[in-house]
Amino acid sequence: MVTSLYTAEIKINKSVGDYIKYLVAINDNGVLISDRGLFVLSFDTEKDFKENVDIKGNNLNHIGDITL
Repeated sequence: MVTSLYTAEIKINKSVGDYIKYLVAINDNGVLISDRGLFVLSFDTEKDFKENVDIKGNNLNHIGDITL
């Protein structure tokens, strides 16, 4: 299974707090957000992810793909 890796500055709660830089892994099973190696949050689909968090500048920076 190919998993795409991204970095992005994200607000988990759209109305509170500052943007934090996260590692984002996206594949057919969903989306996993990680902060410094610790699991933070997951979503069932990429659509759910993009609708429920605030991504600064709507910019996901692709850093590579891995096969799991």
